[in-house]
Amino acid sequence: AGVRPLSVTDHVLYRPQGAFNRRSIYMSGSERDVLNSHLFIGTDTKWNNLIGGAGSNALPWTFSCWINAASSSNNAMIFSFSGDKYLYSRHQTSTTFDLDFAIAGTTTGQVLVNENLLYGNWYHIVATYDGKDALGDISAKRQRLYINGSEQSYEKGVVSGPSAISGYGCYIGNGPLGEQAQFQNNFVGNLDEIQIYTSSVDSNQATMLFNHACPADPSIIAKDNPEFQSVADSLVAWYRAGD
Repeated sequence: AGVRPLSVTDHVLYRPQGAFNRRSIYMSGSERDVLNSHLFIGTDTKWNNLIGGAGSNALPWTFSCWINAASSSNNAMIFSFSGDKYLYSRHQTSTTFDLDFAIAGTTTGQVLVNENLLYGNWYHIVATYDGKDALGDISAKRQRLYINGSEQSYEKGVVSGPSAISGYGCYIGNGPLGEQAQFQNNFVGNLDEIQIYTSSVDSNQATMLFNHACPADPSIIAKDNPEFQSVADSLVAWYRAGD
């Protein structure tokens, strides 16, 4: 358990020790607890080749996972690809938080959740991007965020001229500088069934990922839903996190 990379041969993982329970991985967020505080998933070059690219060469991708944020998580990165593509949990009250899905570019694209989420609750998250959007057409809705299969419509900014993934490492549970940033943005809570695809998903496919719960085995989803096959074939990393 811990990591199941598919078709990615140069995978590097900070493997948490003693942090696994039966179904998920607990991220401590502590600067003093390095092994349990974040996952380093590879270099900017590696991920730029898989899901990066700039401008009209921007590639499609999808990040899918289950999260259960602790109230001590505060403002924290759930994932960061060199700081150019990230999902950020933002502390709102002692019991609630929201999410900010951003893609850097000439103009940064941002999609926020429609309502606050509760600390201590499980949510299924899908962040997806269609790629090849040099101009940022708002009608295309190329950048989308789904919570429990429901699309979030609060589009704060539309990405134009997307940036390549460049300059820093790529992390789950921490920001682009990783340890150099003194773990200021570490996620605290549980993560499960983290999957990264080199294709985007539509609303029906995002719902399929949610409805299949844990584990959302893409081969099983595709068997039940043939229209998911092309997405299943694009899976490049699957972090099982305790199953």
